[in-house]
Amino acid sequence: MASTTITLDEPVLGHGGEIRTLTVREPKGHEFFEFGEPFSHARNPDGTIYSIEIDGVLKKYVAACVENAGEPELMRLCLADAMAVKDAVLGFFTGARLKNSAKSATS
Repeated sequence: MASTTITLDEPVLGHGGEIRTLTVREPKGHEFFEFGEPFSHARNPDGTIYSIEIDGVLKKYVAACVENAGEPELMRLCLADAMAVKDAVLGFFTGARLKNSAKSATS
């Protein structure tokens, strides 16, 4: 299963000492079926489609997928680090969609 490591701009204190990196793993299938999509899609008046993040769902994925920190540590992240965690989680969904699109194109 894929994972990514984020080096924190501002380390946080955890039970075992200072946390300098976070490991974010790819969401598992059962989490996807339980939590759902982390964003919905809407259409602009000109017909283009854009995504809207669903914060409550995204928070569940962050709690489940960050392997070496709990909610207390995550709540103390600086803004830049919190955004990096969010981007890492959403990146797994983007990657999976691209992979599925490539499969569909070759079928």
